Amino acid sequence: MFLLIFLKRQENIVCVGSPGTEKTHPAIALERKACSEGVSTKFFRVNNLVEQLEMH
Repeated sequence: MFLLIFLKRQENIVCVGSPGTEKTHPAIALERKACSEGVSTKFFRVNNLVEQLEMH
């Protein structure tokens, strides 16, 4: 559960970097680990998140 300590702290994770710097793979790995622990998750790519925020 150490990998998911941010959940107990009720914190979010934001992966920032240039395209191609391997942010998606570790983010998905954390998401899968959280799901295996019974935690509901959401994954957003920035462009999709911005589109959703602009709609509201």
